[in-house]
Amino acid sequence: KWHASCNKSNINTTAPIIHTNIVHCPGVYEPRRGYGLALSWLLCLERAKDYDLDVTVVFEDDARLFDRSVDSFCDWKVRREEYWNQLPKDAFLAFLGGHNWEYPSNAVENDVETMYKELKLSFGTYAFAVPRESLTSLLDTIKEDIVGGFRDENGKHLHHNFLSPERSWYRAAERRGKKIYGVNPLVIWHEGGFSNTWKKDRGSITGEEKDMLVNKIRGVDSGTKHK
Repeated sequence: KWHASCNKSNINTTAPIIHTNIVHCPGVYEPRRGYGLALSWLLCLERAKDYDLDVTVVFEDDARLFDRSVDSFCDWKVRREEYWNQLPKDAFLAFLGGHNWEYPSNAVENDVETMYKELKLSFGTYAFAVPRESLTSLLDTIKEDIVGGFRDENGKHLHHNFLSPERSWYRAAERRGKKIYGVNPLVIWHEGGFSNTWKKDRGSITGEEKDMLVNKIRGVDSGTKHK
């Protein structure tokens, strides 16, 4: 689907095919919520270290590209110029999609000009970008989650029943003097279907639903078709 999305504008033309260069990583099934994701990320990000990229981008298999983002995100040269060169120097990572956005108290509400908005908390890890400088730290955080289980806000171990990786990532960023950002407007939405995490069918999530937002990241009504 990604290959098709990135070549929509090339259909019936002589324009060159855009190669998405997506490397597939094996998924891990684990019945406890969050553990399968964490184990999958561990395998995928360890593999990504061998590529030594400036920015590593991770997508779940049901992550989808907004139509509005095709021209800017599919071509690696344009993507580097418009996204990665603009990434704040203190970024631990940046979410390209997600939901339930919460911002620091000093954030400018309804700021539509800032490309990367600092986040206090969010949910949804189906699309994120990791700068080279953060890759080892993120891997260490994921390993700590898998071994240590769910922790409270003070880092105290509570149980191994499930994981809440986003909370761990925000704490890890704070400990390292880094920040987590969300791209503005969002690049990726989440296609609906059966969720192994939640053990039920879930609808599509754009991250721009009004009932899921706190000081929402800017959405664009035109060109955001996601079904």
